[in-house]
Amino acid sequence: MNLLCYTLALENNGFFRFTCDMFFDRLLDLNISHSMYYTKSNKKIVIKLFITEEKLLPLSEVLSEYIIENYCKKTAISMIDKNYPYFTDEEKTDIINRLFQRQEREKIKNLISEYLMYNDRFYPEGFATFRLSEFYECMDDTVSVIVDEMLLNKEYMEFVKILKQFVALNDSGVFAVNIYKPYQGNYILLDENNKKISLDAVNELSFEVAEEELSIQDMLLSDLVSLSPRMIIVHNRDNFDNPKLLKTLETVFEGSLMYCEKCNMCEKFFRK
Repeated sequence: MNLLCYTLALENNGFFRFTCDMFFDRLLDLNISHSMYYTKSNKKIVIKLFITEEKLLPLSEVLSEYIIENYCKKTAISMIDKNYPYFTDEEKTDIINRLFQRQEREKIKNLISEYLMYNDRFYPEGFATFRLSEFYECMDDTVSVIVDEMLLNKEYMEFVKILKQFVALNDSGVFAVNIYKPYQGNYILLDENNKKISLDAVNELSFEVAEEELSIQDMLLSDLVSLSPRMIIVHNRDNFDNPKLLKTLETVFEGSLMYCEKCNMCEKFFRK
């Protein structure tokens, strides 16, 4: 069994102490043999590792976690503070967490693994500074995408809030609305007596959207908000091709929406 030997040098200061301890805990978890000593200046911890080839990838993962926590996140926070100062600390933390999800962690882990295949000395600070330059360049674009998603979600939540307020204040006198979704075709709205609801009156109350085409889902939501029934029963749930629509309905009509498991009308509209 061939053993691979690596020399690492970790920062030794208060900021890195917690992650250094975590690093050593992970080495123990992986049963990786190591020895260590401090440099004369006491600024670095030098570690000698002895591993088998199958431990190379797990070691790369541990090193990637160390680098992300101590270097990548620090760079990301500086960039976010500069480009998006209007976000709260909580929102910035959310951006960081989304940024360093599994896919990004895998990229860094693979870069480290590739590096260790040809080098027996590893300095996290130098690696983070010089070997991750391309990653940092892409990081700006990734953060931009995340921010766009967050802003869209913020707008969506504000929109839902307005709809909830409208529903709470609107008393149309409608008791129940049944929503059926045939396997093919548009949504069908029936009242509590399974009579088709005339949308002519509803459309007069619907939101006016100037020079903008509404999707079928938008029109359904608009009609339901205008009707503001006391109860909404969703049939043929599996036929709904937009899960987000159902989530929106659940939020806007909180406590008033229910799902029908199976009935005669479900059978009728479920047929392909």
